[in-house]
Amino acid sequence: MRDAKTSNRVTANDVAQAAGVSRSVVSRVYTKGASVSAKKRQLVMAAATKLGYEPNIAGRMLAGKASNVVGILVGPILNPFIAALLDKLTDGLRDAGYLPTLFKVDTTDADPLNILPLIGQYNMLSTIIVGVAPTEEIARQFFRTAPSPVILNLGLVRDIQAAVVTTDHFGGGLLAAQALLLGGAQRPALIIPEHGRAVYREREAGFWQCIDDAGLPRLRQTAADGSYADGHAATLALMQEKIVPDGVFYGNDLMALGGLDALRLELGLEVPEDVAVIGYDDIQNASLGSYKLSTIRQPVELLIQKALEAVEQLGNDSSSTTFETTLLAPTLVTRNTTKPALNASP
Repeated sequence: MRDAKTSNRVTANDVAQAAGVSRSVVSRVYTKGASVSAKKRQLVMAAATKLGYEPNIAGRMLAGKASNVVGILVGPILNPFIAALLDKLTDGLRDAGYLPTLFKVDTTDADPLNILPLIGQYNMLSTIIVGVAPTEEIARQFFRTAPSPVILNLGLVRDIQAAVVTTDHFGGGLLAAQALLLGGAQRPALIIPEHGRAVYREREAGFWQCIDDAGLPRLRQTAADGSYADGHAATLALMQEKIVPDGVFYGNDLMALGGLDALRLELGLEVPEDVAVIGYDDIQNASLGSYKLSTIRQPVELLIQKALEAVEQLGNDSSSTTFETTLLAPTLVTRNTTKPALNASP
């Protein structure tokens, strides 16, 4: 015998009976892309509104009937940029008529592999991976399990059957080096996470290309991770080296904020007079208060737009074996932590 809570729940059968249509028509109305006449859709929606019907999306996913679900595989959300990207991505998916479903994994050990069987239980239109650097094994198994995969902002991922939408991180590193050099830096340095996503390696490669072309030495300090505390500690270590830098590029803004506090509060240095500083991402805090951080801005809105276009394209042709790579240019944002170009007009 059903309890009162269960018996009072409005079902699709109730809606079908009230609208004078079959149960399958109700199902098609709530399935993205399914064929149903405008008249019957109107009848179903009117009956659903009157009865207060809410479709059981979770049940439909597990039953293999939902076709508007987009899975998002994400790692630890420690960087504010990843949080902001996810916020806009989920909003964009919802506004486009999709149901975003988040799968959060720990990037240590085998956790990403362990979640794959769970993802396989859901009938998803597409799956987006963001903020997780897939190993070859994880990538191979994930993209065999996940439908119509899209890799969002993890750099130029190669040899994986997936649509790739990413910022040109190599170009971003190049922009950062150029900004320091144009401001007169003779000893520019880099602080970068020792481990982590491939985007850091691409930013580093772009930075060093410019520095090498200028004939300057490579000054480098690694950080354990990409956190504020890591940037703070790495800066203190870097400034004790034999060659003291007069400009620093940080692999992300969060580290740069930690570095700024270390330079100003711990070491008593002036920024940018003694040391110029530039970050990467353009997170919200970069523009606030005393930081006013010069940085490399990622094109977040365009990243989301292109990711949604990839989802739509792959959803319309799930059997496609042709996947495109979309590379988007970052921009330099000049604030108070870098010097103006020496040859700039007054």
